[in-house]
Amino acid sequence: MQFLKWGQAFLIVVSHTQERSLLSNVLETVMPNDAWVADRNFCTLEFTSSIASKGGFFVIREHKKYPWKPLGKEKYIGDIETGKIYEKLISIVDKHAKEHTFRRIRVDSFPSVVPSH
Repeated sequence: MQFLKWGQAFLIVVSHTQERSLLSNVLETVMPNDAWVADRNFCTLEFTSSIASKGGFFVIREHKKYPWKPLGKEKYIGDIETGKIYEKLISIVDKHAKEHTFRRIRVDSFPSVVPSH
């Protein structure tokens, strides 16, 4: 298997590779103030807490099994063309029992509008 880093994108040459098995390689490259964008398959406690511990930031679509606890109420932020935006603070606890506080953004999409004929 060949593992390439292109800018800040990681390209996996072998398509049969489970992406999560390569997270340790990716985490070695995280630097303070980095901003990471990833699919929900990368929304794990290890990945998000490691990025935060190294002073980085992330935008990752939440995986349904991501174990977080709310810290207060959700707050309405505003509208976009396709829906409404909300945010709330959440807490997660990593494998070292360290608590991390993150900001969770939720987009409540409008139902599709079907044009009348």
